Amino acid sequence: MKKITLLLLLFAISFSGYAQLTEDFETDSPTGWTFMQTETDDPGWVQTTVRANSGAASFFHDDANIAAESTSWMISPAHTVSADENLSFFYNNNFNSYSVESGVWVSNASGDPIANPSDFSEVFDIDANFSEDVWVSHEYDLSSYVGQTIYVAFKYRGDYADEVYIDDFSIAAPPSCVPPSSLLATTNSPSEVEISWTAGGTETEWTYEFGPTGFTQGSGTLTVTGPNNPVTLVGLTPGAAYDIYVQANCGGTDGNSTWELISWTMPNTPPSNDDCDGAIALTVNSDYECAVVTAGTTLGATASSQSDDVTGTPNTDVWFSFIATGPSHKVTITDVVNQGGGTSTSTDMGMGVYDASGGCDGLVFVDDSDPNTLDLSGLTPSNVYLVRVYGWYSSVQQNNFNICIGSPLGTVTPNFSDDFSTLNNWTEAAGDYGTPSGTTGSFAGDDFGNDVTSVNGQSARVNIYGSITDEYLISPVFDLSGGTYYLNYDIALTEFAATTSATLGTDDYLALLVTQDGGSSWQELSRWDASTEISNEGQSATEIPLSSYGAEVQFAFYANSGDSDSGIDNDLFIDNFQITSETLGTATNTLEGFTLYPTIVKEELNFRSQNKVEAITVFNLLGQKVFSRAPNANNSSVNLSTLRPGVYIVKVSAEGNIGSYKIIKE
Repeated sequence: MKKITLLLLLFAISFSGYAQLTEDFETDSPTGWTFMQTETDDPGWVQTTVRANSGAASFFHDDANIAAESTSWMISPAHTVSADENLSFFYNNNFNSYSVESGVWVSNASGDPIANPSDFSEVFDIDANFSEDVWVSHEYDLSSYVGQTIYVAFKYRGDYADEVYIDDFSIAAPPSCVPPSSLLATTNSPSEVEISWTAGGTETEWTYEFGPTGFTQGSGTLTVTGPNNPVTLVGLTPGAAYDIYVQANCGGTDGNSTWELISWTMPNTPPSNDDCDGAIALTVNSDYECAVVTAGTTLGATASSQSDDVTGTPNTDVWFSFIATGPSHKVTITDVVNQGGGTSTSTDMGMGVYDASGGCDGLVFVDDSDPNTLDLSGLTPSNVYLVRVYGWYSSVQQNNFNICIGSPLGTVTPNFSDDFSTLNNWTEAAGDYGTPSGTTGSFAGDDFGNDVTSVNGQSARVNIYGSITDEYLISPVFDLSGGTYYLNYDIALTEFAATTSATLGTDDYLALLVTQDGGSSWQELSRWDASTEISNEGQSATEIPLSSYGAEVQFAFYANSGDSDSGIDNDLFIDNFQITSETLGTATNTLEGFTLYPTIVKEELNFRSQNKVEAITVFNLLGQKVFSRAPNANNSSVNLSTLRPGVYIVKVSAEGNIGSYKIIKE
């Protein structure tokens, strides 16, 4: 009896040696596999359910930041190779850039790579063939080992971060008909889905069967596709879950492959394009100023981590929407603050604008120009447009920033006032006198007179240095056909990056130009040069009457630096540009070292003075006192919001001297 049992056992061992060897790693530990590592704190190859090619588990190596570099082995049972058998498995990498070595080794001598390392030879280098976080299959021809007993070992060497996953190991003859792989379900609508796959071999025909998730094969809808791949399924139920089985039809003696399965759930609503359905609404301001909206955490506008269906490389973004009120608009972003701390210029951002008239899924790319300003034209009034602001960073929550949208870039009818808190109302250009070209230049927003404490705030600044300055700052278009208007502005000149007084070089100058033919020709209205004294604290330019002008008038400040004074380096400032229907000139005196602005007032009337201002009194044109304050300050403001619209005279008393100024209350 014992002899018979022994013979049967030997027969079973001999027979199993030629049987296929498979392991799906669903069992911990897999039967017959051996695990070795050179360091005691090395966790070695272990089972995980974090990721698997099929089923619920795989085996992987995670070094867990071990103290010293270790070599770990996962070694298969012995297997005697028969004709036509191949080695196949699936592998997956994470943090491969930290890898030292990972690969597949084969021995036809012993099963101990640590005691007998020369018995093992590498047949596949995983490090050289990795795809991060993607399951990849590999197949190796074992024809050189036919009749030999072999061990297959997966080797890992390292001490930090790299992870290698192995699943669905097999030594077997390849199937005569290979099933399709990489099944993909793409929903086109709540009732339509596209199913695609990769052919397993040279077959040109497939069969599929689909039905509700969990259906029993044979009870679903069975179809022979012929050469069709992909296929589209229609008439499905929104929100329902489905299964589909696909097999290759190889024909002839090869027959059909095994079935491959994919499951999916239909959407309840049409698929949206990224997160633009939840775009934050912006209001277009009617008086050409920007309506500022703060994005980022303050509005809960977190950047999306989804990929966009529309053009553009960055896929972290925030969407805003606006209704066009005219054929052209200006969009700007400012004050960018990174969520990780610190500030950043707006050039770290980008904007893409899309026409949403066809719905969120029908976005059409319109423009993506300068990262912090978009001048949009050709818009359809009443259409909704979407602004996509995206960051160039890796985290999901990108930035806080201000976004604003100005009124149509059309003709402006005075009264008009611009304190240059932004340069959004103006465009820039470069080129010789009278021939501006392009849309970029060297004008920038900066503190008036480089004085960071000035209540006047930001102004337009241009650096005049050497022979490099030929710059234009060009106004919006004005309709001055209604009669006589008056142009005023403030100017200051300092040494570069300082508040000290300066003088323009002998061939440096700033000219104020005007055009009525779209820039084809320009005429000069005024000029500041070396013969003109310009205060470093600022001064008002002489008021310019504008009579007999038409409906399309533009002004430009042109700054030029010549060749003869290359060592002179100055900053020139322009502020409080105004075009009014009433003269702002006064019949009485003005105070030295005193500035009042803006002279077209909505609410706040600001002033700065080299002497303390004891009193500010406002009179109407009938001589009646309508407002009085005693600020006792050099720099401050008064609120005139209670005054009716009209023209007023402001009298200022500063250390015994009195000045008179005309303002317009809107």
